[in-house]
Amino acid sequence: MNLDMLIPRKMDQLDPMVIEFKVRKPRKEASLEETMAAALQQIEDKAYDTVLAERGFEKERIRHYGFAFEGKHSAKRAGT
Repeated sequence: MNLDMLIPRKMDQLDPMVIEFKVRKPRKEASLEETMAAALQQIEDKAYDTVLAERGFEKERIRHYGFAFEGKHSAKRAGT
């Protein structure tokens, strides 16, 4: 598993997070928005939240975040 960041939290505190960071590749992605969408899709495709679910976190509580970077520009998007 090539996961960028996984943040488990105590069960009774804030929701756990899965964060994927991507650098925009102009030949593959037309915009930072497209790169963010690819980051969120990678979280889903590779089921990164499985580790948290196996630790007892409810899947509905696990937050997904995709970050995209290009030079000094950045963007982020929250998923489910």
